[in-house]
Amino acid sequence: MALYSIAFRHREKGMLQIEQTPHAPKGRDLAELVQELRERNEALRYVTRWRAVRESYQAQALRRSMHAITDGLKVSIPFRAGSWCLEPHLERHLAELSEALIDIPCLQVKLEGFADTRGSRRSNRKLSMRRVYAVWSALARAGLPVERMRLRAHGDRAAMYPRGDRGGYAFDRRVLVSFTLGGVPR
Repeated sequence: MALYSIAFRHREKGMLQIEQTPHAPKGRDLAELVQELRERNEALRYVTRWRAVRESYQAQALRRSMHAITDGLKVSIPFRAGSWCLEPHLERHLAELSEALIDIPCLQVKLEGFADTRGSRRSNRKLSMRRVYAVWSALARAGLPVERMRLRAHGDRAAMYPRGDRGGYAFDRRVLVSFTLGGVPR
């Protein structure tokens, strides 16, 4: 019985061939080599299919996670009355948020500033914009690209609590951070 070894050569149509070589292993015939090649090929197909399925599940899980973030996650950054200065502990939290967002380049960040109903509309709008800039600046200093952030100041137009509700004022003095997947948040 002739001894063969497997030598792969790409032909014009990408086919492979088996040919006899002078260095063929002893005691093996062509049928054994072909069987071994088939078994290895089948194992490779199995591994390839398994990897494709695993990658598909991972991609689906990532899409679900991203949609969960963009559909409901909002971060509220509170401010003291009449102030646009961030508290030191909030600076640290924003730096951590920025570091996390850097690793997710498909997320766009929307910053919306608010004020309570005390003061004039004009001063509240300016105050809410200064608050937005304070958060924007903290995120940018921590490395989040500015082109991924969109800013908007509402002043007291979107206040949740009416004038005179002293307990509600604190909830209206904030910057709301929300996220969108890809594109530009509106």
